[in-house]
Amino acid sequence: MVEAAQQAMDIASAEHVVPSGSLTVAAPKAFLTIVLQPLVTPFLNKFPKIDLKLRATDGDIDMIEQGIDVVFRLTDKPTEGLIMKEIGKVNLSLCASPGYIKERGMPIDPKELVKHDCLYLGETSKDHIWEFIKGQKNHIIAVTGRYAVNHSQMRLNGVKDGFGIGIFPDFVIKEALQNKEVLPVLSDWEIKGNYHGVIAMQYAQNKYMPSRLKVFTEFVKQNLMKN
Repeated sequence: MVEAAQQAMDIASAEHVVPSGSLTVAAPKAFLTIVLQPLVTPFLNKFPKIDLKLRATDGDIDMIEQGIDVVFRLTDKPTEGLIMKEIGKVNLSLCASPGYIKERGMPIDPKELVKHDCLYLGETSKDHIWEFIKGQKNHIIAVTGRYAVNHSQMRLNGVKDGFGIGIFPDFVIKEALQNKEVLPVLSDWEIKGNYHGVIAMQYAQNKYMPSRLKVFTEFVKQNLMKN
């Protein structure tokens, strides 16, 4: 009973502490740049005693070894053993420039991609293998192209410049689609691969959640889950 009372007092005291200290957040480069970066200034202005450190990471992360407090993953397999808050969904999408489509034609079936130039990540030996699903149909296509780069903005610039059909998380090309700089390709098919699934915000399980971590996760949920 004494321990429970002390815990209640600690929690009550924590509620009145001004959030402060250092907070390290890791996320994939594209997500960090496009989605999280617009939240940085309003967050720091709202919580002036918090020092925010952001890390662009696209590979595996050891949160303890690397000193990460919060990690964002775009995946259909969130890391087990961590608290996970689903911020939203992320899908893979294909697009091409209007000029490329005018010259080479719009593919209407994934199997037609073998006749096209495609831009992919080039991070692994399997990044050029794209899997498509629609109902009971499933196609696994090995695409080819002259340009592969694991930087989403550079890859998108390559698409805009007419080098072929590129693959992206949907949030990367949202603005380019709205501005008609690129056209959607095979949008009626689901594409499986890296950066597909949920937007998972994860952090370690702790008996007491630091106030800086609490306000950050709440701020992210309030600003991203409403969109």
